[in-house]
Amino acid sequence: MKFIIASRVYNPKSQGCVLLHKLVSTLNDLGHEALIIFFNGHGSETQWFISGDPQYFNPDFNYLRLSNADQYSEFANGAVVVYPEIITGNPLRSEFVVRYMLNREGFIKKGVPINPGEKDFILSHSMMYHENPDYLIFNYHGDSNFHSEGSKVFYERDIDVTYIGKGAKYAECFIVEGSTEVTRLWPNSKVDLANLLRKTRYFYTWDAISATNVDAMLCGAFPVFMQYEPITKDELIEMRDIGLQMPIIEYSETLSNSANESYADATKFLSMLSVKFKNNSDEWIYKVEVFVSKLRNHYGLRA
Repeated sequence: MKFIIASRVYNPKSQGCVLLHKLVSTLNDLGHEALIIFFNGHGSETQWFISGDPQYFNPDFNYLRLSNADQYSEFANGAVVVYPEIITGNPLRSEFVVRYMLNREGFIKKGVPINPGEKDFILSHSMMYHENPDYLIFNYHGDSNFHSEGSKVFYERDIDVTYIGKGAKYAECFIVEGSTEVTRLWPNSKVDLANLLRKTRYFYTWDAISATNVDAMLCGAFPVFMQYEPITKDELIEMRDIGLQMPIIEYSETLSNSANESYADATKFLSMLSVKFKNNSDEWIYKVEVFVSKLRNHYGLRA
């Protein structure tokens, strides 16, 4: 089968972008033909382009690359197009469309609808992002640097971190007193971020659904959620995608100076989380194969 995946240029700090590129690579590994068409902007200002520029790709992934528009036009005939949820309508005019829900509709660009076609196949990254998808592939594509080996249990650490991320869209955010702020630009490498997180006790996060929260937990830091939008507190606690319930440590101005009765539950949770994500990662290729099978049945496509 032929696939065209709509994505921005590769950005290791965007989990959605990483998953789009990873899907391309896995489809090619499985013997399909998959390429990326890049886009910039949003809505009516979206610009589409193809490129073979190495800096737009992950050097460790398997890509099919085209050099000109004529090659793309020939390839696009009969290809399945996969759009992330931030794309409205069907701008590439494909007969076979997949909507990859990497967030809830209209949340990255507030109020901007998808306007899907009646036959579009809905692929969701999380149970939180679509009520009734045609298929679900939850996957955290982490970095091997994010682990807690050799580090202290979180409550014996003495560094706290604040992360705002997309939280500024939903609340008036502030840096928790005595904490260090982490941003998308600092620390400037995964290694440095992981080293900091392995020393972190509380990870005060304003961005409830950021992959950086998972990075912190895998490094043994415990997240303290400063707000829950665009999801609810109950959805966050349930963690249905991995079948694990998260204990909650509530924020207070004196939290960093006091012991907490939830330490035992929190420590057990962090230990179980790393196992769950390891198992989830091992299932990725199989789940992509199932996705392709379901997609064929959905559109009546030949193998």
